[in-house]
Amino acid sequence: MNFKLIIGLSVFLIFSTSIRLQSEKIPNEVSRAFMQAYPNVKGVKWDKEESNFEANFSLNGKKMAVVYNCAGKCIEIEESISLNEIPQIIINNVHSLYKNWTITELAKITRANKTVLFEVQITQKRHSKELLFDELGNPGK
Repeated sequence: MNFKLIIGLSVFLIFSTSIRLQSEKIPNEVSRAFMQAYPNVKGVKWDKEESNFEANFSLNGKKMAVVYNCAGKCIEIEESISLNEIPQIIINNVHSLYKNWTITELAKITRANKTVLFEVQITQKRHSKELLFDELGNPGK
């Protein structure tokens, strides 16, 4: 009897949490800015990042994430990239600093000020790290 009650409460809590997340309202300015920039994109998943809003979607076969502030200003655009789209110096730096790690994901981040960073996700057994580099291979912030 107690086991069924615990399961029932767990299912209720999970369901009520997902309703709360789904009902989070995206400001009109953010929705409008996104629709102007990406009018044909479907299946957008929104996340809240501190006071900003992140749209996650696919475009032309690439995973994308666009972050907006609450006024609808684009803060950064992140797109998945392949190994041949990242500067070789970054790959060399990762391999020399993290010898026994495997590169699992790559992304190009373009910030509002046009600064470009590259995000490299690496894994080793059960551990993973995200590293940022500028176009010259220097650690980014």
